[in-house]
Amino acid sequence: MKKLFKTFLTIVIIFALVIIFTFAVVSIRMTGQVKAFDKTNIDLSQVADGVYTGHSETDLVKVEVRVTVAEGMIRDIEILKHECGKGRPANEIVNDMIEKNDIEVDAVSGATMSSEVIKDAVRDALRWQIGILTTFKGQDLLHFARICHLSRSMYKNRDTGSLDKSAQTGA
Repeated sequence: MKKLFKTFLTIVIIFALVIIFTFAVVSIRMTGQVKAFDKTNIDLSQVADGVYTGHSETDLVKVEVRVTVAEGMIRDIEILKHECGKGRPANEIVNDMIEKNDIEVDAVSGATMSSEVIKDAVRDALRWQIGILTTFKGQDLLHFARICHLSRSMYKNRDTGSLDKSAQTGA
């Protein structure tokens, strides 16, 4: 009986150590991913009025947002998708961003990683509009993306001969 108990206890301890190790590795990896986010300040006065979508993700958190900007101010931030563990309270961060008209607000306590991913998704939406992008092999990704978006809109409306206005504004 003692041998069976020792075996069981050993298995439980090994299982617990594996879980702790896995959690530590994932936490370290997520922290590194969040630290790698481009936190370049976005001057909202440079953002044209419009509605923009942005996306950001880490291994465990995925966020997609729709940001409405008017007269140099964030008017609305809608979270279209937020896949996370217990980070759902981070959704409240958008209220602070709108109220302070700033992306760089304090993270929601207990949902720090989700808060940071939401902020990065908002930066992503606005970054595309004002052209703060890193380049890939010397090509201007913003220019390429706008050409693709404009071409898609022109193709979509080829029968009417009209150009989709959202293609020009990024909406």
